[in-house]
Amino acid sequence: MPRGNQLSVEEKASIKAYRDANLGIREIARKLQRTPGAIVNFLKNPKTYGTKKEKVVGGNYLNVLKEEFRMKYQIVKSPVTISNEFSTSMLANQLFGEVFDEIPT
Repeated sequence: MPRGNQLSVEEKASIKAYRDANLGIREIARKLQRTPGAIVNFLKNPKTYGTKKEKVVGGNYLNVLKEEFRMKYQIVKSPVTISNEFSTSMLANQLFGEVFDEIPT
């Protein structure tokens, strides 16, 4: 489902100011020409607004900024991250199998 643009810094400040002035959600949304849902989502937790949730092993979720999420995703997919040691040990295991594992390094 398509999403609109995120709230700008100015819009976030306006929302906080309007809310402090006791304006309703719909009234704030009309003034900023945004959906009431966007306003509510921001007001629920302003600190985590604009972050993505990244699933980690064990089923726990962490909030990660979008840029960090993109960088982590690119690093994981990049073949450059496979170290020479890892590649060498994989090759050695393929060539020598179980015998290689028993030799102390």
